[in-house]
Amino acid sequence: MNRSALVALVSVACIPELPTLDDPCGDWPDPGLYRTVEHPDDSGTRRPYVYVPDSTGPRDIVFVLHGAGMTGPKMVEVTGYLDAADALGFVVVYPNGLGFPLRDWNAGPAWGGPDDVAFLESVAKDVSDKVCGRRILATGFSNGAMMGHRWACEGTMVDVLGVSSGPLMVDSCEGEPVPVRHYHGTADTTVPMDGGVGTPGRGISFTSVDDTMALWRERNRCSDAAPEFEQRGDTNCRRWDCEAATELCLVDGWGHMWPGGIHSAGTDADATGALLEFLDQADPLTEATSPTATN
Repeated sequence: MNRSALVALVSVACIPELPTLDDPCGDWPDPGLYRTVEHPDDSGTRRPYVYVPDSTGPRDIVFVLHGAGMTGPKMVEVTGYLDAADALGFVVVYPNGLGFPLRDWNAGPAWGGPDDVAFLESVAKDVSDKVCGRRILATGFSNGAMMGHRWACEGTMVDVLGVSSGPLMVDSCEGEPVPVRHYHGTADTTVPMDGGVGTPGRGISFTSVDDTMALWRERNRCSDAAPEFEQRGDTNCRRWDCEAATELCLVDGWGHMWPGGIHSAGTDADATGALLEFLDQADPLTEATSPTATN
C-alpha cells in the first residue's frame, strides 16, 4: 500500500479493528490498515492505526511517533515507513498524542498531560499479542523523538530506539541496555543540539544532545573509550563501546526535519532506511518474514 492510499483510507470511518487470530504467527489473512481497540486514559481514548503487510510471523513492529502539531497519518508521508513495511514484512503503528493545543506527547515535566508511557506500553502489548510481535523499534521525530526516549527509558516494551531531532527530556534512564541511535541536524534551531530554548519556542528549555547521550551511555554500560567515527555523506556517526549499540548521528547543515522521507532533498541522509538496518543489526532475522523480503 502506498502512502497516498493510506492517507485516503484514514479519512473514512470504516477501518476494521485489529483482529485476534487463532494463529497470529501464520500468514496474515487480510493485509491492510486496522485500528486498535480503545486505549483509555485520563484524557480520553485513543485507537492508533496499525498497518499489517502481507507477511508471516513473528513480525517486527515499528512505532512511529509524530512531532508536535502533527498526526500519526502525517508521519506516513514524513518517514516513508509504509513502503518498507510492504517490502520487509514488518508492522507499523501510528499513534496520536493528546496534548493541547498541538496534539503533542507528554515527553517530560515541561508538558504534563496523560501518561503516554503507559498508553504506549498498552498499545505495544496489545498489538504484539495480535500480530505475533518479535521486536519493537520505537522511532519518532521532534516531540515524538522525545517521547520515544522517555518510553524506552521508563517502559519495558522497547527493544530498539531510533529517533531524530528530539532529546531525552527526563533526568533519568535506568534499566537494562537498549540499542539507541539519535539523529540531529547541526543547524537545527527549533530544538538546538546544545539545548536551551528553540526558535520559534514555547518557553521550553530543551536538554542538549550531549546530555541525552551521556544518560544513554550510562544506561548502556559504555566504557570510557573514545567513540569511533564514521562519515556517511552528510552524516557523521559516533559509536561508543557499550553493551548495547549507542550511536549519535549528526547531519551536517540539516535543520529541524526528518532525514530522508519527503524531506530528502538537500541531504543524502536516510534515517528511515538506516534505522531499519539498525534494528536488524541489533538482532538479525534468521529468515525472511515477507514474501518479498531479501534479508
